[in-house]
Amino acid sequence: MDWSALTKLAEKTNGTSNGNAVSNAHPTSPCVLVLLDPARDMPQGTEQSLQLPYISLGRDTDCTICFGDDFPMVSRLHAAIEWSEEGYSLRHLSNTNQTLLNGRPIGRKWFLHDDDIIQLAPTGPKIKFKVPLILNIRPGRKKKPAAAKSGLSARLNVENVALVAVVVLAVLLTILMVSLTLFGD
Repeated sequence: MDWSALTKLAEKTNGTSNGNAVSNAHPTSPCVLVLLDPARDMPQGTEQSLQLPYISLGRDTDCTICFGDDFPMVSRLHAAIEWSEEGYSLRHLSNTNQTLLNGRPIGRKWFLHDDDIIQLAPTGPKIKFKVPLILNIRPGRKKKPAAAKSGLSARLNVENVALVAVVVLAVLLTILMVSLTLFGD
């Protein structure tokens, strides 16, 4: 099964995945999953951008990413990557096997960051989680009429605040250098 088929399958579930309720809000930016071990019908190294609110991981054929019998330590529904307004998080769902994040077992839920390594069981398959670096401006929660919108009335994602700070600092340094060159004497 290719990634476009997985995306269509996830979209057809209408608010549920493997019987779990899923938020109707879609992510404002996609995540990229890199398979560090092969999954069913997907070779090692497969990389795909997904913009889904719920990505299930396990051996069940209904999972978004399904691992075959090569990984018996993976539960049928082992873990899920979920989207909320706070960002992407990893939810541990297995009753028998651990879910690890960067080599450490997690409890029920843990927020994900760029380049995190998800592992399903201590000897199980690994997936790299990536978030593309894009300036992500989301509108505020209250919708304003188009005429009332003036200036930047949007909220910046926490991940991009550092990028904005660097750009602002570069502009200020450029202005300082130009003014010292012109008025330095």
